[in-house]
Amino acid sequence: MYVTREDKPDLPEERERVERMGGQVYIPPPGRYGASSRVLFIDKKTDRMNGLAMSRSIGDWDAGKLGVIPDPTVAVLDIIELINGSPSCGPGDVEVFAFSATDGLLDYVEIDNIAETVANSLYDEDGPHPLSACESLITSAATLWWKAKNGTYRDDIAIAVSKLNL
Repeated sequence: MYVTREDKPDLPEERERVERMGGQVYIPPPGRYGASSRVLFIDKKTDRMNGLAMSRSIGDWDAGKLGVIPDPTVAVLDIIELINGSPSCGPGDVEVFAFSATDGLLDYVEIDNIAETVANSLYDEDGPHPLSACESLITSAATLWWKAKNGTYRDDIAIAVSKLNL
């Protein structure tokens, strides 16, 4: 399984860029469960301090001036090379799918759980429909957000899934 990183402000190269462009990164003190690093900025409409929990984002114009860039991190994978490099897999033994999820899902549901749930929906005849599988993951994350924040806050939760043919 290949997993990209989450673009968070506390990553050294992300923090360096934000601070070089005049932004401020908040790093929560150790022991603050559920708190995440943030790029701080003043909302021009409300004149209030806000924090964006990511260092790369599309459309966050105010934070964009402070180092939150829309540029994606791009990885190119040779799937055949990955299959051939695995001692337990041959070319006909592998199914490939991709998913993209927001941090609202990833903060509370383990990647292995997401991968297993999605794989079962795509490849197990008795598995749930992919939409039902995604709904289940979103509901799990929403429930965990509710419990962690006493119902006072929930981040956006989204997932996109694609079955790839070799």
